[in-house]
Amino acid sequence: MRIAHVLISVALLLSVGSATAAIPQTGAQNTITRICAQEPLRSALVGVLAVRADGDTLACVNHRQKLVPASNVKLLTTGLALHTLGADFRFETRIGYTGTVEDGVLKGDVYLIGGGDPTTGSRADCADSVTRTFDAWTALLADAGIRHIEGRILGDPRFFGDVTPQNLGWAFDDLGTYYGAAPTGLNFFENAQNFYITPGASGAAPDFRVRQLFNDRF
Repeated sequence: MRIAHVLISVALLLSVGSATAAIPQTGAQNTITRICAQEPLRSALVGVLAVRADGDTLACVNHRQKLVPASNVKLLTTGLALHTLGADFRFETRIGYTGTVEDGVLKGDVYLIGGGDPTTGSRADCADSVTRTFDAWTALLADAGIRHIEGRILGDPRFFGDVTPQNLGWAFDDLGTYYGAAPTGLNFFENAQNFYITPGASGAAPDFRVRQLFNDRF
């Protein structure tokens, strides 16, 4: 289904009225009305508004009710990204360096210049593994004649300007989760970190360690 053909704003998305002066007489409307009349929805607060791109209303239940949209907003942001960027869009992370290269040794710094890619080092199925990503970066450096770095490896996250702060409008129990981490121009492991703490012996400090995600490739 192409987003350009049908735009559906379903269940809790928007409270603004659009094209509904009366309840539509459609199969979708009848089905949704019947489902909403049954438990557990019968005693719940439900809002549905489904509208075609041409303005024809398919279903309408409590469409003016103001509800928390939650993850349904992802339908809108994903659709906007596909419409604006296109299905073939790819994020770009660039690698640069300063200094000079002598006998395979870089006497200078390497820069990882982010382009906003949210999948770098991510656990998502669509993301390349950390090993594959680092192998690709190592290969780029090797093509530039760099086998060893005497300087620093610096990340540049300034693609979006200022670092995006955490959204304090989120519920407190969402901010503390891995998906509550703020995005930047250079993201890694979804900007989260795993810490493992296990009890120590009686009277001793606990065992505290950070999970090792990858080996040093440089």
